[in-house]
Amino acid sequence: MNFVRSLGLKIKKITVIGCLFFLLSSCTCGVPLRVTAIQRSDKKLACKDIILEINEAEHYRNAAAQEQAIGLGESLMPLCWVSGFVDGEEAIKKANARIEYLGHIYDLMDCGGKGQKQPLPQTPAPKPIIVPMPQPPAPRPQPQPEPIKVPDPKPSHYRLMKNLGPNEMHEHMDRDGKLYIHSHKHAGPHRHLEDQ
Repeated sequence: MNFVRSLGLKIKKITVIGCLFFLLSSCTCGVPLRVTAIQRSDKKLACKDIILEINEAEHYRNAAAQEQAIGLGESLMPLCWVSGFVDGEEAIKKANARIEYLGHIYDLMDCGGKGQKQPLPQTPAPKPIIVPMPQPPAPRPQPQPEPIKVPDPKPSHYRLMKNLGPNEMHEHMDRDGKLYIHSHKHAGPHRHLEDQ
């Protein structure tokens, strides 16, 4: 009897360990889907290849939506459900972006045959830099000359104005009738170049 009891306990232990192993293996988090929205070789694809790539992106979008569902493993391990939901949401966004991008290329290549085939858009050429020519400075307005005051004619070409010590202040009138007032250290008669 002891043998049967010990055998029964061993079977129970093996059964419990097996159930726990199965339960924990079903609870492991799944590997998230990786979807790339734009690939370098997308612009080189033929029309048939673009359709195949669109179908593949739709397949990944549907698979990511199924990963977001709550199963037995996710109900027992909520952390796996949260990470699966976030990863699935990201995969769906990238798959939708890829479908839209491939659809744009499909339209540009006119794979539907509705219009003329358009070349892929090129980056625009840089615009030349135009530097304006420097403008000469505007001429400054000239001050208006004061009207010429014609003094009373004097008998001499100079007149002693005032004795200011060592300098004598006097005035001269040039040929045009302009009057100059200045001083010299000497008071005797003299001539200036303008007077001649």
